[in-house]
Amino acid sequence: MYGNGAPCVVPDEPMVTIEYFFDNGSCVELWKLQGDVDRWLIQSSLAPRFSTTLVDCDPLRSNRIFRRGNPTTKGDEVTRHFLTVVDGPNPSPFTQGSGRYELAQKIIAPSNPLTPRVWVNRVWQHHFGTGLVKTPSDFGIRAETPSHPELLDWLAANFMHQGWSTKQLHRWILLSNAYQQKSDAIFDLAQREQEQKVDPENRLLWRMNAHRLTFEEFRDTILAITGRLDLSLGGRAADLFSANGTGNRRRTLYGLVDRQFLPPVMRVFDFANPDLHIPQRSE
Repeated sequence: MYGNGAPCVVPDEPMVTIEYFFDNGSCVELWKLQGDVDRWLIQSSLAPRFSTTLVDCDPLRSNRIFRRGNPTTKGDEVTRHFLTVVDGPNPSPFTQGSGRYELAQKIIAPSNPLTPRVWVNRVWQHHFGTGLVKTPSDFGIRAETPSHPELLDWLAANFMHQGWSTKQLHRWILLSNAYQQKSDAIFDLAQREQEQKVDPENRLLWRMNAHRLTFEEFRDTILAITGRLDLSLGGRAADLFSANGTGNRRRTLYGLVDRQFLPPVMRVFDFANPDLHIPQRSE
């Protein structure tokens, strides 16, 4: 009854992975205790410094296909390996522990065309409002073709050759003639009408796209103009709209985002839903 893997032996793992060892009432009480510990670590000035790490389980569990997504109807076992759509129909199984390290190496491998292009495209979207590929999370057959495929390839290749330096990627984009255009740079009315007719969405970047400020930019700009923006670096996230009278004047980057109680003002300004994957904010 108390051998390895027996139901009477509870693994020394986080509650989230061992709930099925306990009845519902015990789970509720254990989660309450876990919540007390978490709150003390977050709020107490006496809490020690800590960091979160990933550790392989011992022994490693085999992966199985769940039929129709149901964990109680297990199908065939599958090996840990990279995506067959990228690595080919017969990928080599990972052999080093859980395979996290090998997965990371596959993600950044020069033979994987997706990773650098996806990241370059997202940085481009950040600066221009629209990516070279308009669907930042879909580079598949349903996505539109890139507006500038040679440019996307050039940026991706040089990004890898420069050691995956996002700072260098920003420099290339911000110092380009395309980025430094004005949104109303063309003063010839006939030429502007022709450009609007040929490329109304400005996919060919004959001018800069005008865009509104995001919620974060808007708040920081108001505080900066009034001379009240706190530019201190680091520290814990804090409520942006505290009611204690002092107010939070730090950059919005350090604002606390509570997924359960998102302030209405954030929703008014189209803040991204923290419960969902949002590759591009709606307006």
